[in-house]
Amino acid sequence: MMIIITLAALVINAVVAEEEKYDLPLLDMKEIAGNPNQLKSFLDCLLDRAPCKDVYQGYRDLAPESIREACRKCTTELKIFAYIFFYTLKTFLPEEYQNFRNKYDPDNIYIDRLEKEVSKYRLAAIANLDKFNMVITLILTALMINQAIAESFYYDLVPIDMKELAKNPAELLNFMDCLLDRGPCNDIYKGYREDTPESVRQACRRCTTEQKIFVYLFLLTLKTILPEEYKNFRNKYDPDNIYFDKLEEEVGKFRFAAFAS
Repeated sequence: MMIIITLAALVINAVVAEEEKYDLPLLDMKEIAGNPNQLKSFLDCLLDRAPCKDVYQGYRDLAPESIREACRKCTTELKIFAYIFFYTLKTFLPEEYQNFRNKYDPDNIYIDRLEKEVSKYRLAAIANLDKFNMVITLILTALMINQAIAESFYYDLVPIDMKELAKNPAELLNFMDCLLDRGPCNDIYKGYREDTPESVRQACRRCTTEQKIFVYLFLLTLKTILPEEYKNFRNKYDPDNIYFDKLEEEVGKFRFAAFAS
């Protein structure tokens, strides 16, 4: 009788353990890192910048839970994958690493614990890599990815120092007159005027980190010292109140970076 109970317990534990692990098709992070288009497609999926391929969808769906729970349900292979994934972003694509953190852990509660957990598997990850070839591949990939992203995705705008602009009432008024079609636009402001409708509708989806910080400071300035202009801006670009709250929620994730800069 005792033997039967013991065997039953082993079977139950094995089933529970299997059920608790994520059932995902295992991706080869080395292969993804070595293919700029594939890496961009994977990141676009995870960051909601483009539709997900079927093989990536599961990773996108489970990312929030796995981050909150420090990969508790990840298999060993998935933890190795996560370690190489973070290593790739942090080392060669730091802006995409920051975008990933801002999306899935805007309050900086979970990802450090997740990274600590998956780093336990770094030796296993390195043992499965041709380190020299991987580093060379990732460097070349990073250069191509950064160029592709800059050229084909993010807005190409001349940076404006919002803190300096806020100190100059006359120039701030010129900027507002341009955005609200009340006056002419100079060459720098014109790009902002042209990209504003899409960026409002898409919650700054194509904004760089620096541009999201700018938008956060811009809206904060209007709400704090020019509330009537804030209303005018909302009424012009979102008269039906469909998009603006989502935009403010997105750029609000960068409030700490805004005040730190």
